[in-house]
Amino acid sequence: MSAARNSHTALAPAKVNLTLEVLGRRPDGFHELRTVLLALDLCDRVHVRCDSRQESPLQLCVTGPAASEDIPTDERNLVHRAAQLALTRLADMGTAPLPPLCIELEKHVPSQAGLGGGSSDAAATLRSVQAIAGRDLGREWRQETLAELGSDCVFFDAGAVVALCEGRGERVRALPAPHQWNVALVVPEVTCSTAEVFGHVPSAPVPSSAARSHTDLLAQDPAAARDSLFNDLESAAREVEPLLGAWTDLLSEAGLDHYRLTGSGSSLFGLYADPEEAQWDLAAVSHLATERGLGVRLACCVPCWSGKDEAPSS
Repeated sequence: MSAARNSHTALAPAKVNLTLEVLGRRPDGFHELRTVLLALDLCDRVHVRCDSRQESPLQLCVTGPAASEDIPTDERNLVHRAAQLALTRLADMGTAPLPPLCIELEKHVPSQAGLGGGSSDAAATLRSVQAIAGRDLGREWRQETLAELGSDCVFFDAGAVVALCEGRGERVRALPAPHQWNVALVVPEVTCSTAEVFGHVPSAPVPSSAARSHTDLLAQDPAAARDSLFNDLESAAREVEPLLGAWTDLLSEAGLDHYRLTGSGSSLFGLYADPEEAQWDLAAVSHLATERGLGVRLACCVPCWSGKDEAPSS
């Protein structure tokens, strides 16, 4: 572990679910999942710095182009909770108390969109706090803590570009990264509550007659891999937010039936080898959306995550 520092910035990549299978409800009330997550080069930035002039031991503000009113700045935010847990862990390890921490969450990943922004922010926060302290919080402690904070959080601590995640998502196995994949994202103005979407999932899984591979698609080129994408939450998400049905119709009209929902929604994505082709398709989708009065929070094409983890603040 490197020496302590006064500030640190960690990158928090978004993700898409290439596959998402709901295997049934567990005794603890959560659902058993099997999903392949792909990290994207669309990142929030978690800036943490020491500020001895600050009265509160921990202060969080949210900035950036994807900042929105639904993102809290208190303990309801996973960043705030992760930072507080990290400070408690450091105290338990006998580390000298840190000066008050000022955290700026610079949002580029839209919230309530199925892109894992909050989970990724939490993992990035733990990395930043331990960098400032100059103490490794411990891999086992980080993963146990992140699993408690959210189902996708452990994936973002693993440092993998792509992984098979099972259980609630906390059992993570890194997989070989695909080559020359670009991901086109469409984030509608509508939002989806993860809890509400899972609340509409049937109590017993619906068996599928189709072959469902979670890993073979990674060796394919993007056009071939499109046929292997699936998400068991799509029907439940459309029940929670009927406007997603209008988006499905719009994409079909644009010849983009291969786009899939990521997570519990509301974002939709498609795979491409050529980013220019993706940009042309996104422009057509945005035009159709404007004609139909459907709002778009974000439409962009991004590559897979570069793997760059964090960079010191200036």
